[in-house]
Amino acid sequence: MNTIECIKTRRSIRKFKSDTIPQKTIEMIISTAAWAPSWKNTQTARYIMLTGNEKNQFAEIALGGNNRTITENAPLLIALCTEKYISGCNPDGSYRDRFGTHWESFDSGIACQTLCLTAHELGVGTVIMGIYDPQKAHEFLGLPDSIQVSALIAAGIPAEKPDPRPRKEISELMTFFHE
Repeated sequence: MNTIECIKTRRSIRKFKSDTIPQKTIEMIISTAAWAPSWKNTQTARYIMLTGNEKNQFAEIALGGNNRTITENAPLLIALCTEKYISGCNPDGSYRDRFGTHWESFDSGIACQTLCLTAHELGVGTVIMGIYDPQKAHEFLGLPDSIQVSALIAAGIPAEKPDPRPRKEISELMTFFHE
């Protein structure tokens, strides 16, 4: 699969087979996600894998909306975490510019997309979930204050093949700025 095909065929998967994902496949996904660009190559993304009872307990405590049901069906839940006060920061932790946590979020988003595209190429479906209680997630995972949960990603072998969602026309998305 080439890059463009991977991008255009990746879908958010919300129904999974009960099959476990082989350890080598998970390691390949994370080792490839480690190649995602980051501010000054700080590589602040961290990945916590939740399976079995821990995954279900986490879902019960920290997830909201339909995300609990999605997570029950997924054999793997990945907590994508970010080291805070590094990306876009001075050595003392103060921000270099007015963008504040923008670079942390930007780097986390790149890592998340890289992870999801790698998973797709390897036959693993993913869905990025943002409806969760950040404080409860942080406490359940026992994270220090220097680490934040940026996103939760349910993963597994897809049990569905959703149709593509409509995309905006290029004329809505692109503007040439020239004389």
